[in-house]
Parts: sequence; C-alpha cells; structure tokens
Amino acid sequence: MHSPKDIRAALERNVPRGEWLDLADIYRLIETNVALDAEDWRDHYPSGWGPEPRWHGLVRRGLKRLRKAGECEYTWRARYRLLR
Repeated sequence: MHSPKDIRAALERNVPRGEWLDLADIYRLIETNVALDAEDWRDHYPSGWGPEPRWHGLVRRGLKRLRKAGECEYTWRARYRLLR
C-alpha cells in the first residue's frame, strides 16, 4: 500500500512539467509507473460513492498539495500542469 507521500513523489517523478494534462491522463501515468498493490486498488468510498480505487484519491490529494504549494496549476475542467 502506498502512502500519500509515495503518490506525491510519483507525481513529481512521472508527470511532465509545463504540459496541461487531464486527470485521466495523470491516473494512467501513475498506474503505468507505480507498482500498485491490492490495497491501493481497494475501494476508496465503501459507503456508496464509488467504486474508486484508493490511489485515485491519493493522486487528487497530491495534486491539491502541489497546487497549494504553487507547484501546479488547475483548470475547472480537471486539467493540471506541474510547474516545477
């Protein structure tokens, strides 16, 4: 199982800088470049919101932290661009 810090590091390592990407593209980059285990694939919203893998929530959380740090831009259409 990956921690939020692991996923944030994977974002910084695998997402190209200066290029606008859809959230779905970022999910594909992480899925391709990170060895996700069964716990990462566990449903993030067992209360009925999902189904959604746990790691998807960690990706969004990591992107939000990068935005707050000024290292990522966001558009309302769920497009992201890493700056550094």
